Amino acid sequence: MKLQTLFPTENFHGENPDIDTITFDSRQVKQGTLFIAVKGFNVDGHDFIEMAVSKGAVAIVAQQPVQTDVPVIYVSDSKIAMADIASRFYGEPMKKMELIGITGTDGKTSTATIIEHILNTCQKSSGYIGTNGVRYANVAEPLHHTTPESLDLQAIFARMVANDTKVCAMEVSSHALELNRVQGVEFDVAVFTNLTHEHLDYHKTIGNYLAAKARLFSQLKSGGIAIINADDALSYTTLKAQIIHPIMTYGIEQAADFKATEIIETIKGTAFTLVVEGESYPVQMKLLGRFNIYNALAALATAVTQGIVLSQAISALEQLVSIDGRMEVIDCGQSFGVIVDFAHTPNAIENLLTFVRPLTTGRLLIAVGCAGARDTEKRPIIGGICTRLADYSIFTTDDPYYEDPSLIIDEMITGVVNEHYKKIVRRDEAMEHLLSIAQPGDVVIIAGRGNEDELPVGNERIKLNDISYCIDYLRK
Repeated sequence: MKLQTLFPTENFHGENPDIDTITFDSRQVKQGTLFIAVKGFNVDGHDFIEMAVSKGAVAIVAQQPVQTDVPVIYVSDSKIAMADIASRFYGEPMKKMELIGITGTDGKTSTATIIEHILNTCQKSSGYIGTNGVRYANVAEPLHHTTPESLDLQAIFARMVANDTKVCAMEVSSHALELNRVQGVEFDVAVFTNLTHEHLDYHKTIGNYLAAKARLFSQLKSGGIAIINADDALSYTTLKAQIIHPIMTYGIEQAADFKATEIIETIKGTAFTLVVEGESYPVQMKLLGRFNIYNALAALATAVTQGIVLSQAISALEQLVSIDGRMEVIDCGQSFGVIVDFAHTPNAIENLLTFVRPLTTGRLLIAVGCAGARDTEKRPIIGGICTRLADYSIFTTDDPYYEDPSLIIDEMITGVVNEHYKKIVRRDEAMEHLLSIAQPGDVVIIAGRGNEDELPVGNERIKLNDISYCIDYLRK
């Protein structure tokens, strides 16, 4: 693509090079690259412009004066401009399929995955973008962020469109909304799961956190639909007053358009009656826990907006066996239960332990940690929840990044309410300890990382998958 095509209003004084690729990472520059100099938290792309040109960059996007021999396009904010540039470069792929955005503290991955499953099962080709990577047309790709940067996002959209994907269900984090990763993206449906304590290191207050997530609804297309949780008191009233688009609600406790009643929970599945416009529909799903009822309700409401007949959507939901790393039951013939779950917020961990407790005939054991480089306030809260609701807790490492994992665990321990815990820094040793002491009737929960494959410790990425580790240990 010619540079002039990307910037039709600019005058390049005869210089109009071919643009073969676009990047904001100087390490990825090659001949024919448009390099976008982005100011980050720790690194400023403007410092790498000379390097980019030496490696073959034929044009630069910058937000401050630079000296170079190639054309420079000046913008007020490189990151915001990058989203529009990427969309044009990839042929505006987001306009060629329907987009469903899911935000909220907990449940984004499960809700997006259920939506993807229902639509695909009902013959509407659907893709997924989120914590568990990228999926479309039998393709699976890894991701480093729940919501990728705008340049990567548009490239993913383009690949989906090229593979005839009609709908994309994507998780949209508060960071992505605040940092303009979804700049310029318009959604057909926006789903809000809930709002609980998380990321306050970044957002500072729960009000700021809600405001960041609420930005998703400002990016709804004309005629777009908002789907919100009527039971989430922290957000429901505020969102309902702010949203200017049609709203569909779901819930269990409060009146809602999609309401679950007559709930029966077991370790093998969940049954409930779905009430929509006065009509009742029996639902028997394999997913576990009340929190998954909320996720299922949001997904069913979304499916209806996509033209799926409700009875068919329910049938598809009932076929879904599990969601990777979410309430994943590990059964290798052992005499005790093992569950791996992504729960890493106070609300998610409390819900998880509360659900499993009445289904446990023996002891309830949990291994959990807190990630580094983020919200430190939740650490003692999680320590308190675990020692209050579990019989025995192991506090261990969970994605410490550049923090000392031992010190993170010590912060968790400041919140404990009894002495029924142990500190084991190495995560593999923590899992092995619980699995080795579990007795018939006990349930072991491994929380925090779900199906993630790498543990970031300093500059290292240690290969460790909780599910695989538990299966390997139990088989031995």
